[in-house]
Amino acid sequence: MRFIRFIVLATLLVFGCSEPSDQGRWELIHSQSDGRTYSQIHFANSSTGWIVGDNGTVKKTKDGGSTWESQNSGITSKFWDISSVTKNLLWICGHNGSLIKTSDGGDTWQTLLHGDTLDGIFISVAFVDENVGWLSNNNGSILKTMDGGITWELSKKHSSGGAWIFAFDDATQYHVKGKLFRTFDGGASWDSVSIDRPANYSSWGASFPDKDHGFLPTENGTGGMIIEEYPVLSTQNGGESWQESPYLETGGYGLRCIWFIDGNTGWVGGSQNMFKTTDGGESFSREVVPDEFHPRNMTFIDENHGWAVSYSGEVYRYSGD
Repeated sequence: MRFIRFIVLATLLVFGCSEPSDQGRWELIHSQSDGRTYSQIHFANSSTGWIVGDNGTVKKTKDGGSTWESQNSGITSKFWDISSVTKNLLWICGHNGSLIKTSDGGDTWQTLLHGDTLDGIFISVAFVDENVGWLSNNNGSILKTMDGGITWELSKKHSSGGAWIFAFDDATQYHVKGKLFRTFDGGASWDSVSIDRPANYSSWGASFPDKDHGFLPTENGTGGMIIEEYPVLSTQNGGESWQESPYLETGGYGLRCIWFIDGNTGWVGGSQNMFKTTDGGESFSREVVPDEFHPRNMTFIDENHGWAVSYSGEVYRYSGD
């Protein structure tokens, strides 16, 4: 049985993940030394982006991530997520039911929500235009706004706490955590779809580039057992069914951040690892990464421009051209 398992695993590794690719490159472009942890990175275009983290920290770049300047968010709660519809109009959510908004690229911020303990921690925010947006919190509630975040109504209770939001238009949204929760009528009704994960694996984060295609990374869900190979889960029919990719050799670190720009091309990674696929997860190539590469989240605006941020605030940039 061990011999058979070795053959199967070797076959998956040979055909599922090639040698390191020289088509794209990751480089460390900015180091942090402020002692804070960072949660999310977001770019509106190839030049303008933000990172957010502890103590109401918001930092903006205007040069593609090489330099960053602090912005005054007006509150001291930890921030978790960012959503923008233009380079000037964006929202940031976080602890203590916090939600802030800017209409001028962050020169000034408006506090829309803060301090309501019933709202707990806002984990994810997504706007589809200047008016329609969604929030999810750690208590399993999903909220909707129709006026840019000034007022909110409860759309769904008792989903999995801390769901990540993928909003495609004012009618169709997916929320992923444990299961996939879906609405096709703006939140008036919801269904849920189970996600088939292999035993001993869990997921943090997801990427849905469109309504049909979705991808989930996997990490160690055992709490102690050593695992060194991890699959990417994918769907091509809006979550109705899920497939496993070839298992990727990570050295035990697992896969924690993921981003797909369409149903074919995407990246998945974690500490000391980054992989790219151009065929929807049927095969992956290993990317060359810097020493001490520990990304927490990443974002891409196209196939040639991407960024990742670590817990401690290092920013890495991907160049594919």
